[in-house]
This record gives sequence, structure tokens and C-alpha cells, in this order.
Amino acid sequence: MAPALSLFLYLLLAHTCLLLGVLARVLVLVPLELVGRGPLRLLCGDRRAGGLVLMGLWIGLVTVFAVVGALALDDLPHPAFALMAILAALIGVDGNYTVRSPLLLWVTRIVGIVLLAPILAAWAATLRADEAD
Repeated sequence: MAPALSLFLYLLLAHTCLLLGVLARVLVLVPLELVGRGPLRLLCGDRRAGGLVLMGLWIGLVTVFAVVGALALDDLPHPAFALMAILAALIGVDGNYTVRSPLLLWVTRIVGIVLLAPILAAWAATLRADEAD
């Protein structure tokens, strides 16, 4: 029954993708599909399916980081220099930008830390494993 439910979920998401566009599929629907498929595979006995849920949540957080960060700032310079202004806003350095919503900027900072935490933890584990060898 789980393959039929997965197929139904994928067809539903594919139809939604046709309505919303390719970018919506990558940023919104793929994480939702991963989060929806993970528990179904866990119920079928696949112990590795927890990674699907975590990856879906992580990709979803990347989308939240980008969207909320864009909503937090206003009056960004030319796109060639916008990245530096965004990074300056995230670390709190004065720059050529206007903060539209300080609350959204703090939410973006917290989501950014949550996104970096597993990467830094994996890097630290790799360093510890290398030292042990």
C-alpha cells in the first residue's frame, strides 16, 4: 500500500508543480515530498528513511532562510554588491542596506545557525575521527 500512497503523493505534487512552476517544485514541493515519503517508508520498515525527513526539513529551511532574509531587507544595492550587503546585515555590520523588519532579520540569523549546525557537527566529527586514527 505504501508504494501506491507514494505514487499518489508524487502525482499530486507533480500536478501542483505544473500549476506553480519549476522553481516552486525545487524550493517547496521537493522538501514536502521528502517529508511526506519518509514516514511512509518508515512504516514499511525502511530504517534509513529518517534521512529523507531530515533532508526535506533541511532543504525547506534553506528556502525559509532565503525568503525571510529577502523580506527582512530593503533598498539593497546593485545585484553585484547585494551579497555583501546581505552578509553585512546578517552579522550586524553597518552597510548600504535598510532593515525593513529587525524581527525577520533575527529569524533569518537563527535559521542560518540551525542550517550551519549539522554541517559544523559533521566536520567536527570528521576531525575527531581523523585524530583518533
